[in-house]
Amino acid sequence: MQSGSRSHKTFNLPKVAIIGGGVIGLSVGWRLAQAGCRVDVFERHRTGQGASWAAAGMLAAGAEAMPGEAANFELGRRSQALWSEFATQLERAAGQSIEYRTEGTVVTSLKKADQDKVRQQFEFLETRGARVSWLTGEEVRGREPVLSRAVCGGYFSSDDGQVNNRKLVMALRQAVGEAGGIVHEGQRVLGVEVTNGSATGVIADSGLAPAEIVVVACGLGSKELKIKDLMEIPMIPVKGQMMALSMGEAYLSHVVRTGDVYLVPRRSGRLVVGATSERGRDDDLATEEGLAALKNGVAALAPDLASLPLEETWAGVRPGTRDGLPILGSCTIPDLILATGHYRNGILWTPITAALVTELIVSGRSSDLLKSFSLNRFSGEWTKLKTALNQPSLTA
Repeated sequence: MQSGSRSHKTFNLPKVAIIGGGVIGLSVGWRLAQAGCRVDVFERHRTGQGASWAAAGMLAAGAEAMPGEAANFELGRRSQALWSEFATQLERAAGQSIEYRTEGTVVTSLKKADQDKVRQQFEFLETRGARVSWLTGEEVRGREPVLSRAVCGGYFSSDDGQVNNRKLVMALRQAVGEAGGIVHEGQRVLGVEVTNGSATGVIADSGLAPAEIVVVACGLGSKELKIKDLMEIPMIPVKGQMMALSMGEAYLSHVVRTGDVYLVPRRSGRLVVGATSERGRDDDLATEEGLAALKNGVAALAPDLASLPLEETWAGVRPGTRDGLPILGSCTIPDLILATGHYRNGILWTPITAALVTELIVSGRSSDLLKSFSLNRFSGEWTKLKTALNQPSLTA
């Protein structure tokens, strides 16, 4: 299945094949097509139906990064600064709302033992220049009266927000086509064609699709791609189970997070509750055990919400890496660009990823920001693994 149409103008920019039709692949495709590149996006299933669809849509640079995670915070902060314009332009291009909001996030705890962690996170963010303010337990409940009286202090991150991730997927899908890109759904990519050491296309179910530049943006699927002379792209599945409750009225004004659960209120009256974190699990089945943990988390944080009607349950698999950071930029194969491994921040990091990859392809400039996210940071581990595998067995 294809969408979009080619313009008849002469293109001087490269033909780009993008592997992966989630928010990362679609956003890169949209920006490149806007710039004048010939763009083909290949998605093995339906666009945006994987981790992008399963997400909660939080834009929480001031809640995700932990002490010591400077690179994580910097990428999130810069992307967050792009979100307002990105959302406005996308809604205009697609002709539909993505429900971008900026009410901020309340981060708190229910146990005094967890309070030190919240305070440390607050102090880390404060030293990095984040707009955060400390709250007493009473002040937390003043902002969100429905929360339990057991809530301890916490902080408010005023720059955080949210977007309806499922509407974001549909808008990006539309925008790619409107900009002249073509989306190929149901097209599994098996590998990247490498000729004379450079990427020259993708090998799909339908055959070879030539391209001048290839972008790998297929999350967990990145590890399965056959790419000659490139180290294995190290990906780790992290399953997350979620559910949605029907509020019916505005019980919450902000996203609220603890170490155990987060609550994301939609304007429609839907309350998204997440999420479990099951490292190494790659199935997308919601379980009684996982959903019970979420329900218990809601009951502890906001008892009055525990009895709300259940609308939906689901699970998704996040594309993680060993250090929790994405893999971005050029690699040892010329004309092959990586934009994968966004773990739990794919929605937040969407605008900055699209901007960095587009700049790299269109202008040839590689931002200094990309240095922290290069695949090369794993090369030492890969070399050690290859050496070990090539050693003769001691028991042979």
